[in-house]
Amino acid sequence: MKKKQKYAGFTLLEMLIVLLIISVLILLFVPNQA
Repeated sequence: MKKKQKYAGFTLLEMLIVLLIISVLILLFVPNQA
């Protein structure tokens, strides 16, 4: 059960990191297109 909780925590951290990367890429790409 502890391992599952750790995996859930890692997946949440990975999701937050992915969202941050996507937002940064959008901020970088939108001004270039406009």
